Amino acid sequence: MKICYLGYTYTEIVRRWVEWFADRGHEVHVIYPIFPSESSISYSKMLDVYKLKNVHIHKVNFYDSILKILPVPCKSVWLPLLPHRKIIKEINPDVVHGHNIIEYGLSTMFSGDYQKVISLWGGDVTLKPKELIIYKLVVKTVFKGVDMIHSFADNLTNESILLGVDKKKIVTITPAVDTKNFNLDVDGSKIRKLLCWENNPIVISTRNIGQGYNIECLIKSIPLVIKEIPDAKFIIKMGHVIYKDDEKKLKNIVKELGISNSVKFIGYIEYDGLPNYLMC
Repeated sequence: MKICYLGYTYTEIVRRWVEWFADRGHEVHVIYPIFPSESSISYSKMLDVYKLKNVHIHKVNFYDSILKILPVPCKSVWLPLLPHRKIIKEINPDVVHGHNIIEYGLSTMFSGDYQKVISLWGGDVTLKPKELIIYKLVVKTVFKGVDMIHSFADNLTNESILLGVDKKKIVTITPAVDTKNFNLDVDGSKIRKLLCWENNPIVISTRNIGQGYNIECLIKSIPLVIKEIPDAKFIIKMGHVIYKDDEKKLKNIVKELGISNSVKFIGYIEYDGLPNYLMC
């Protein structure tokens, strides 16, 4: 079977899907975006980390699309359409599987005469449709235009049903934890030593630093924690794509609150290396 994925190969979720089918002899293609250099810190190192065996990678700069000059709202929704359709036509897959209905839903739906699957990631159905009516229209349109909808959790499934999804189309498959890597036997002492926090209580945030994750709230609560536990320390792990403005804003808040000695921002960590930080 020939499968074309639309998504980010450096995310663990997409990587698992891709590797599972590639390891079983299927022909797997992945189309992922190249961000403009001015919008985010380069993530080429992360892409190198997740070089996938026996997988065909197609890099696309959506911002080269002619659609960018058109006076239309929410351009990020429309920009991928033509580049995706062109590449998918060349691949001629049996299945097109998009990850994130806002970013890749329309590209999946208008990909051509193929079996179409869309995976719901969370905010694309729980938050975005409530922000703008156009996002809600995109979600409802894609629900009707794809053959199958994959949900990661019951709450996403229920939210999708409220948005009008055909119950027969949706399947709920929840990601599991790899207990070979994530378990209580992992030794985090090296990380503690590296941070020079060998005897301190440590709190770690593993979410992205984008606005939707509200890391600002966590940071603003740190002085309250330190007041009760003076030797507490905090690790803010930044995500795979780090937007400079968000990073600068959060670091300025830390500085203004006078808690710089209690907080460390760390960059991207490979999935297999994360257990060491969680156990520190």
